[in-house]
Amino acid sequence: MRIIIILFLFLLSYTAQSQLDDRFRFGSVHKVEERSSYSIFYPLNKSTYKGVVVLIHSNQASNPAVYGNFINKLLTENLIVIYPSFQSFAQSNNKLDKKFISESLKQAYDDIKVNYEDIMSLPVAFIGHSMGGVIAYEMALGQISVPKKPSCVISVCPAEVRHHKLDMLDYNKLDSYDVYLVIEEEKDKFYRRGTGKQITSELHNAKRKKYILHKKSEDSDSKHLNFWSHNKDYSSKNNTLATYFSKRLGKTNKVDKEVYWPIMIQALDCAFSRQDCDTFRTQ
Repeated sequence: MRIIIILFLFLLSYTAQSQLDDRFRFGSVHKVEERSSYSIFYPLNKSTYKGVVVLIHSNQASNPAVYGNFINKLLTENLIVIYPSFQSFAQSNNKLDKKFISESLKQAYDDIKVNYEDIMSLPVAFIGHSMGGVIAYEMALGQISVPKKPSCVISVCPAEVRHHKLDMLDYNKLDSYDVYLVIEEEKDKFYRRGTGKQITSELHNAKRKKYILHKKSEDSDSKHLNFWSHNKDYSSKNNTLATYFSKRLGKTNKVDKEVYWPIMIQALDCAFSRQDCDTFRTQ
């Protein structure tokens, strides 16, 4: 029985690690190496690049197709997207995660320089989901070596795991002029720990920050962003078992496109061009 379970998990992992759908490529560069792979996605018109987004995935989501539609949204905003795939299946380790993220970002920036020499002149934002929501702050605090400091840090449904915990963060090292956004869900299994609210409350130096607790409504029921809509127009996560069963049950969820995406784009606009900054004034 144990062998059958292991084989099932292996097949599930293999499917999740499949090659990215071409409709999300937009000239991406995809390097595949053990625990240090990364993808780069370019908007079609490089003369209008507004900035760089480093998208830090959740636990066991190293395939960028998991966030394919959200990546596509960022590309339409003329943002370069770097997706470090730093984690092998079902494995996470604090030192190794940090090591491979750092190596991936350095290599990704070197790759981008070949196509776009002015990469270092562009502002950068870190967006992390779940485990990545905590790692994004580790990066911003200098615990992980990065090519350039962020102007914006966004943490979506942040979740502590064994190797990435909030009590290891020194928020006093964060710059006050940056834009910080934390989003949680009322029905999230991790919300009971108050992870997102705890992060926001520690941002004492932040001049621009915002905390959002999204509450369930009839047309937007989500739990930790794992139960996304099967509808590709609304979903960032289309290739999960939860999505398959939600499709069978006829359930949909527009929460990402209608709630999360607009406020994240506002945060990026504020950080990169000082537009829509009134939304992020600290109360």
